[in-house]
Amino acid sequence: MDNSSWIRSGKFRLGARLVDDIDEVRVREARSEPFRVKNLPRDSCVKRYPPSLSDEVWRLENIRKDGPFHKRLSEKRVNTVEDFLILLSLDPTKLKTIIGSTMSPKDWEVLVQHARTCVLDKKLYSYNDSGVVFNVAGEVMGMFRDGQYVTTDKLSKAEKAHARDQLVIYAFEHRDKILTLHDETTLNPPPSSLPSSSTIQAVQIAKSKRWWDVLLSVLRWRSSIKKIRASKTCVWAIREEDDDLDALLSSFRQ
Repeated sequence: MDNSSWIRSGKFRLGARLVDDIDEVRVREARSEPFRVKNLPRDSCVKRYPPSLSDEVWRLENIRKDGPFHKRLSEKRVNTVEDFLILLSLDPTKLKTIIGSTMSPKDWEVLVQHARTCVLDKKLYSYNDSGVVFNVAGEVMGMFRDGQYVTTDKLSKAEKAHARDQLVIYAFEHRDKILTLHDETTLNPPPSSLPSSSTIQAVQIAKSKRWWDVLLSVLRWRSSIKKIRASKTCVWAIREEDDDLDALLSSFRQ
């Protein structure tokens, strides 16, 4: 930390003079050449590299503790790095307005880049039944579509905009209904939870066996009906039964 930067010239001088003359001999004042003064910063004002989510917002570059930027952010309840990142993700224009025009574009970029070096946890969040999935900083990570999790790279521009500009903002306005989803690996069932090929084959065999059992029953039924056909009194009844059998066989073939 360069204490010399606190003054316009950027340098200090040392001066000395005697309070009383010695034996009426006047000693002239002395002064040193300009020099810079540096010392180690106190931890209470040091910046963090990288910052953590729980760090106070003045730990970021270009925000001095108790300085004007810090006070403006505090007034809008942007107290931590996490608060800063959320607002940066959801409404960067509003965040820049809070900071004010006195921060140069270059300093703004340095501030934003420093904030984005923050290491985020892997937990993901969703708002109730909206389907949107986002991280702790409010960045859209994906959406649930037809019961399946779809990552952002597979979403359309319209879906991303809707998720960011409406769903996530609404979620942060109702934080009590935000659900924790842990990480992406838990959102869709792993391949091991799907039926294996051997299981599918066993099911197919069972279905085939059932089909043959039904077919044998139908053939026995037809044999019995043929014997009945010898009786003229049952002709119309048999024809009706034949129609029912054909319909039954047709349904099983499907």
